[in-house]
Amino acid sequence: MRFWLPKFEYFCKPFMKKIAIVTNTSWNILNFRTSLVKHLQKEFDVLLVAPYDEYSATIQNLGDVVFLTNLSRKGTNPITDLRLVNELKKIYKTQNIDLAIHFTIKPNIYGSFAAKRAGVQSISVVTGLGYTFLNTGVAASVAKRLYKRAFRRNDLTVFQNQDDRRLFMRMGLVTEKRSRVINGSGIDTELFKPRERDDWHKGFHFLFIGRLLYDKGVRELFEAFRSQFSEKENVFLHIVGDIDESNPSAFSQTELDHVLATTPNIIYHGRVNGVQQMIANSHCVVLPSYREGLPRVMLEAIAMAKPVITTNVAGCKETVIDGMNGYLVLAQDAKELGERMMQTCKLDSETLAKMGKVGRNLAIEKFSTPVVNQEFEAEIKSILSL
Repeated sequence: MRFWLPKFEYFCKPFMKKIAIVTNTSWNILNFRTSLVKHLQKEFDVLLVAPYDEYSATIQNLGDVVFLTNLSRKGTNPITDLRLVNELKKIYKTQNIDLAIHFTIKPNIYGSFAAKRAGVQSISVVTGLGYTFLNTGVAASVAKRLYKRAFRRNDLTVFQNQDDRRLFMRMGLVTEKRSRVINGSGIDTELFKPRERDDWHKGFHFLFIGRLLYDKGVRELFEAFRSQFSEKENVFLHIVGDIDESNPSAFSQTELDHVLATTPNIIYHGRVNGVQQMIANSHCVVLPSYREGLPRVMLEAIAMAKPVITTNVAGCKETVIDGMNGYLVLAQDAKELGERMMQTCKLDSETLAKMGKVGRNLAIEKFSTPVVNQEFEAEIKSILSL
């Protein structure tokens, strides 16, 4: 007769410090936090907290989950937001949370309030500055006041680049002592590693991956490509990503249809799950964004040894050693972008391979999941006095 014996972790769990990982979607946990969750589970009891969505069943395989009912990503109803604070406070108290780590805007703000009220230590991770924050107006002003009030309650605020951290310090939203930079969410350099091309064997292929937003630079990208390559039959631009109609910066379907109708060598693939082969099939990945936290597509591209072209702005410039693994261009400058794209497509295969190798080494040494996870672990242990 066989007897079931619980794993060793089962006996250790009651004595482990308990950490809550809080995001605005289950998808966010699955796509960006899985590696960190698995790393922390080696020494901590980890609770996942997010709204229920189509990816929720999958994240339940990662560990214990509590689903939020009062988190509306786009909603601005203060009553709902107050309910979210109370819901998170109740979770932190009933689940005996020692430390809450908040990702994305609403958990950053309302989770910080909830943690303070529950007597729980907290970290907020700023993964990028959204449309509302970067624009003027009432909404931006309110957002900045909320950030300031919330982040005063944190033990630590983590940024993905120094520019965002300096901006928040200059605005008085965080202090130097209680903030620091960790390079993104980590990239799995084994999952994203060089691989052979398959069907895109003819011509030169540029690739853009991201939501079709004006502030991702798609307007400049299309203009740059048309100006340099409209009559070249062997140069292609592949677009991967959704039109985010709920975003004020969204590129419209009508605009996209016009671009595709007038420029045959621009190919739209829509949303693609698992972009490794798309990256492998390309010669260069382009992201002309106006500002980022630390763009994951750039990390994926350099990890797969692809030259990249991106803008010399916060978040993007961290992924490029200009002229070594790619090129930096001015934001909102279609002319310079087009010139760099033309320069890149004229490079021989040996030069492209050398640039890719530099990027791959950068990804391993600076942005890989072991490096990033160890930095998070060190900060967590410091806060918990371990």
